[in-house]
Amino acid sequence: VQDDPSNVTRFLVVGDSPGPEVSGNCRTSLVVLVKDEVGVLERLLKSFASHGVNLSMLESRPLPSRPWEYSFFIDVSGHVGDQAVAAALAEIEEIALSTRLLGSYPVAS
Repeated sequence: VQDDPSNVTRFLVVGDSPGPEVSGNCRTSLVVLVKDEVGVLERLLKSFASHGVNLSMLESRPLPSRPWEYSFFIDVSGHVGDQAVAAALAEIEEIALSTRLLGSYPVAS
């Protein structure tokens, strides 16, 4: 129950494909697992910045069964098919223990 008229709820469809075609107004979501090392988050962020990819959300969660290792839920502006996003993701894969692309989808208007 919500009484704030600006509050919205979005639902996403989860599937096997990366999402819609490149539209110029997409967001891409991924989960990145990293080992606890000095500067690992900085290296992740620099990978996006060096390719001009904007982060719209970054959230960390500790891995319950692996002490000192974390997963980062990341949303970036752009589609996985965009050259800049693809290049940043390629760099991220070299830094991370694992990377999971959740998909690309249109940004709500």
